[in-house]
Amino acid sequence: MGILLSSVSDFFSTYFNNMGLMLKSVDVIIGVCFCVLGVATAVLARRITRIIRKRNDIDDNDPALIAIKATGLVFMLVAFLILVLEIVA
Repeated sequence: MGILLSSVSDFFSTYFNNMGLMLKSVDVIIGVCFCVLGVATAVLARRITRIIRKRNDIDDNDPALIAIKATGLVFMLVAFLILVLEIVA
């Protein structure tokens, strides 16, 4: 039983140490920032469009709304690529 517990303890300590080192990496921090920026842009797209258009009724197919949501999705795609390439490399 002691061997099993020590091997599980070693696994988790190594796992969390490696995760801590990975989270301190500049690439991961940049990827997380892009992800937060993308989610915030996609969620707040309707409010941003209201400010741009200066009216409260925004159609779902408004070109500005679609462009802002697409920009947010591009930010999230860049974040995904950065994080995947960091993990693979």
